Amino acid sequence: MSGFSVLHIITDLDIGGAERMLTQLLPYLAEKGVRQSVVCLKNEGPLAEVIRLQGYDVTCLGMKPGKADRVSFCQLLKIIAKTKPDLIQSWLYHADLYGSLAALLTRRKIVWGLHNNALSPEVKRSTRIVVRLLSILSRFVPKRIISVSNAATAEHVRQGYCAKRFVYIPNGFNTEIFKPDSGRRTYFREKLRIDDRVVLYGNISRFDPQKNHLGLLNAWKKFSELRPEWDVRLLLAGKGLNTSNRELNIWLSRLQMTDRIYLLGERDDVPTVLNALDVFVLSSLSEAFPLALGEAMSTGLLCLSTDCGDAAEMLGENGIIVPRDDVEALAKGMRKALIMPAAERDAMRVAVRQRAVKEYTLAQVADRYLQVYRGVLGFPEEIKQESAENTTA
Repeated sequence: MSGFSVLHIITDLDIGGAERMLTQLLPYLAEKGVRQSVVCLKNEGPLAEVIRLQGYDVTCLGMKPGKADRVSFCQLLKIIAKTKPDLIQSWLYHADLYGSLAALLTRRKIVWGLHNNALSPEVKRSTRIVVRLLSILSRFVPKRIISVSNAATAEHVRQGYCAKRFVYIPNGFNTEIFKPDSGRRTYFREKLRIDDRVVLYGNISRFDPQKNHLGLLNAWKKFSELRPEWDVRLLLAGKGLNTSNRELNIWLSRLQMTDRIYLLGERDDVPTVLNALDVFVLSSLSEAFPLALGEAMSTGLLCLSTDCGDAAEMLGENGIIVPRDDVEALAKGMRKALIMPAAERDAMRVAVRQRAVKEYTLAQVADRYLQVYRGVLGFPEEIKQESAENTTA
């Protein structure tokens, strides 16, 4: 048993990669004896209640985006004084900043969590200021900076972050939930009235410029027009990917692509949706460690991804990688996935599932977080012992 407590501070609890990772990591760390509670800087998101149902205290401070909130910050200090955590783990930029200020004032040790890659042009000015402040604070405040992506680490070191603070821990996936399941495939395809012979491509992500849905749709149009007789369809799921999205509807209308495309919106049955697919497509311009790609790998799907973040490293030789922001290349990747010999495709699907199970399970990731926490809190002997056990296993 680890016998220490961690206060997790996160910017929000909407459904995103870092937010989902925290939600899934909590019970694995609890099994190791770590006592945990959660503070969300903004208002409640859908994952707040999920975490409460797991048995953890969640306090949402209601901070407004882009505004300093003295009252909420004082509330955070009171929570730290009351819970007396041995360690603070922050998730995302604003949580890193507020968590660092709170850690300094309360003399607590803090570990940052880096889940972003590059700062895109769409990023708010206030966020850019926060990142500049963090680059200075990184030299003396966090004991460690846990980065989910080697690409993200390199980018932030270029932005001035202290290189020696970084430790790489990728995102993890529940490979017992995200796994091939023919029953789920049949059920969901019947629900959508999609014949099993239809080759179904899919993307699961929020509607966001960095996810490059316009590029995906342009590539899909090129691909599907190569051979109109091909029975191929595209499924889009995630926040904002629904029929009420005016901007998306305009795109589809201009591209004359209102048929053979399914818009499912935000889902709480992602493992089932993934099993309905034949090919998972990640079209992003920027990622750190794409959680959706990892879940597709764990489900045993043929994966096509742009070369963003750690995607190529994740897939290895077991997927199709194309350049970012290249419609022609993405369309060719779609064609390559379709005409790939069945034996090669099946072997790749088995191999990508095996890679996910070997490298990226939640249990493995939780162990690595635990090693970092123990090291920060001064338990080096336990780290050595655990490392030795893992070597002999």
